[in-house]
Amino acid sequence: MSTTSSEHAFAAAKTADCAAIAAIIAAPDPAEAKQIARSAPLVEDWDVTRFGVMEKIITAKFTHNQDLGDMLVATGGAVLVEGNTWHDQTWGSCSCGEHQQIPGANALGVILMAARMRLTLAR
Repeated sequence: MSTTSSEHAFAAAKTADCAAIAAIIAAPDPAEAKQIARSAPLVEDWDVTRFGVMEKIITAKFTHNQDLGDMLVATGGAVLVEGNTWHDQTWGSCSCGEHQQIPGANALGVILMAARMRLTLAR
């Protein structure tokens, strides 16, 4: 499957509905791909499998794009946090007033740091 962004790939992986997948892949930008996926039926166990899917997408993204891989490796041992203000405490850590004192799970940051470690070891 060829997609224009990692968001397209992640959104398409959420569903087994062929029409929705085609629409997601054809979406002109990542935001629209994400929006289309929100109305598509989810694959079974998505709440569990989404983390593995994201790890595969991130690994592919930083392995196949040398410049992005170099940028990720250049972060060294820094703790990477997907900071946000839209209350996403799963993939990142929200800094809004309600969540400021409650660290999020930062799953995307953890996945990025694991990808960085693998890239560093492979070099």
